[in-house]
Amino acid sequence: MLKNITKWFAGVFFLFVLCVGCANAGPVKKITGVAASYLVKYEAKKIVRKQAKKYTEKLIVNELKVNKYGALKRLNAVSNKNNGLINEAHHIPSDKFMLKHGVSKNEAVAINVEEFRHRLTSTFAGRNMALLSKNESPRQAMARDIRNMRDIYRYEKKDILKKEVKESNNEYAIREKAYEKNLRQALQKVIKENKTRFPQLFNK
Repeated sequence: MLKNITKWFAGVFFLFVLCVGCANAGPVKKITGVAASYLVKYEAKKIVRKQAKKYTEKLIVNELKVNKYGALKRLNAVSNKNNGLINEAHHIPSDKFMLKHGVSKNEAVAINVEEFRHRLTSTFAGRNMALLSKNESPRQAMARDIRNMRDIYRYEKKDILKKEVKESNNEYAIREKAYEKNLRQALQKVIKENKTRFPQLFNK
């Protein structure tokens, strides 16, 4: 039953995207390729998930935290269990890219991303196989994945930062500014961590 409802909402959302796509120059247009096809299913799932307490309209505990993948995985093993909401450590650059340059999965730099937002990333579950053949430099790969994360979180902002009924425009603007600052600082830390841990790759 739930599967049928999800498919129905996916179809409705797809028609909606077709109708407004030309008029919308926002981040949704930047989420392309395989991730774009997932976006349709993703939005449908979010509609269904409104019926559940786990529906995430806000950043969850430890989301956007940056560290080595292994450290985040250990943190999430405890945090996800306690909170009932799931963060997944997302490599930037991807684990397969870093492995090509001699860096193990656990030692590579990652950022915590809520599980459904993680599925929007351009390198999720092997989507980056075509990208790996492009012979990007480490700095190019990192910059691409940083842009991808920025686009996703700016697209998600419409859900994460819903204006409260009694909230003034000024109060909302303050929250919006804090959200953008939090995102910017997290992505800057990804860059800094990569340069600090792997200067031979990222300081060229």
